[in-house]
Amino acid sequence: MAIGTRIEASACGDGRSQVGGVNPHDKLMVDGNIGRLQGDLLHHTAESIDLLVMKIPRTALTSSNNAFTQGRGTSVLELIVRPWWRFIRDIF
Repeated sequence: MAIGTRIEASACGDGRSQVGGVNPHDKLMVDGNIGRLQGDLLHHTAESIDLLVMKIPRTALTSSNNAFTQGRGTSVLELIVRPWWRFIRDIF
């Protein structure tokens, strides 16, 4: 069982929460109060850099398939501008 499945199962077991959002960026939607975790929440996305690099195309394909299914497209201008904008936004 994947760790995401364990978290979803334990968090959604009370009927006051559900998993929503768009894959691969799912989110937990809670009906009620939430609190703070005591301690650290470790988020290991991959066991090694090699596995992380291998995961990128699969995640990109999932994301683009969902965008296509929802009717969201892109343009040549967006393909040129968006990467530069993200670079500038993330650097500063």
